[in-house]
Amino acid sequence: MTERELITESLQGNRYAFAQLVEQNYMVIYKFAYKFLGNQSDAEDVTQNVLVKLIDKLDQFDFQ
Repeated sequence: MTERELITESLQGNRYAFAQLVEQNYMVIYKFAYKFLGNQSDAEDVTQNVLVKLIDKLDQFDFQ
């Protein structure tokens, strides 16, 4: 599935699609946070917080 399809499916309640979306983006977010913070624990916390925000704001995603 494309990222657009995963987002659309996630918004329709498809938990598998949301899990795929998280899986595809987790390491990108984590690596950025780790590079910025230089600490594994802090990077994991930031990554988790970003993913929680993703859940809250997913319906506002702009496909443009």
